[in-house]
Amino acid sequence: MYLPESERVIYERNPLIQVACQLRFPPILKISRQEPVDFQDEIRFQYPLFESTQPQVPSEISQAIQKFGLPLLSDISYSFKSEDQIWHLCISKDFITLSTSAYERYEHFQKRFREAVELFERIYTPSFAFLKIICLLFQLARLKVN
Repeated sequence: MYLPESERVIYERNPLIQVACQLRFPPILKISRQEPVDFQDEIRFQYPLFESTQPQVPSEISQAIQKFGLPLLSDISYSFKSEDQIWHLCISKDFITLSTSAYERYEHFQKRFREAVELFERIYTPSFAFLKIICLLFQLARLKVN
């Protein structure tokens, strides 16, 4: 992403409490069907904490869905966190997201995100030509004004 040259300001008290960037792409079913072993092997020293999450469907609803022969929702996502839990990398069949609660500079964030995306691209070869959404989100702390 190109940003025009401008004087950078580093605030004494950073007003950003959460920053995230997400790329969305057409589904890669392989990610839903098997754990991301190769991906984790490459990032586990930087993001050693692992967790997988799957949407919970109440049993009566899942039974009704199965009666009609429809597939159950299985949008599993895989989360990798830094040891201090400041950095969080999440992948699923149709997105990759990096977030941090200790944003300092765009260049640092961009470097981490680029490394994650390049690794993801090497392992899963997503169709970034059909990229759906690119989001860069900033959550600001509420500042008291006197």
